[in-house]
Amino acid sequence: MSAHRLGWGPPGLDQTKRVLCPGIQLNVRPAVVPLFAELVRWLAAERIKHGAPALDSSGGYNKRLVRGSATAWSNHSWGLAADFNAATNPMSSTLRTDMPPGTSAKAKSLGMRWGGDYEGRKDPMHFEVNVTPEEAARIVLRLRTTSAVRATPPPTPVQEDDMAASFTFNDGKKTYWRDGGDTVWVPEQTDVAKLHAGGVKDLGRFSAEFTARLVEAAKQ
Repeated sequence: MSAHRLGWGPPGLDQTKRVLCPGIQLNVRPAVVPLFAELVRWLAAERIKHGAPALDSSGGYNKRLVRGSATAWSNHSWGLAADFNAATNPMSSTLRTDMPPGTSAKAKSLGMRWGGDYEGRKDPMHFEVNVTPEEAARIVLRLRTTSAVRATPPPTPVQEDDMAASFTFNDGKKTYWRDGGDTVWVPEQTDVAKLHAGGVKDLGRFSAEFTARLVEAAKQ
């Protein structure tokens, strides 16, 4: 669906804002900067993890028509789209990409559509915001809330027996443990997975038994 029909107004912008990440300079609409910043963060880390070339940008805001069309505006024209690693993710009738596994799901979680999911001609370099301004704002708020929770320091430990007796876990989407009546929330399973993969030392002040129980319960 076009950005205009989603409620972003006519094509063209009076202002863009640059997403500043290591090696990336990307001009997009100010309202969606947090979405692209999170996408860039994730793509850069995942590409390193999977041995792909470093992430690079092929452009953001650009008021132009869709390639091959005489009437349809590209979502680049609203500052709602960006391209990455064009040389290894060309537009083609078949999917040719070095984007990491999980790219499609990550894009969807940010209210974006990935060009690798297009029917017909594939465009895996391309990512575009595909939600209304209101929905984009809700996703931005969620990202900011998650970042704030991640930045909250852990509580001061009390007796391990008290902690072990009181920590609880919910439906697997969120992880909780309690410390002296305060609840600490690890909002994403990926956070706990990182602990399990080698960052468990971050919880080193807790007993090995308690740490193991925390990680094991979070995987359920």
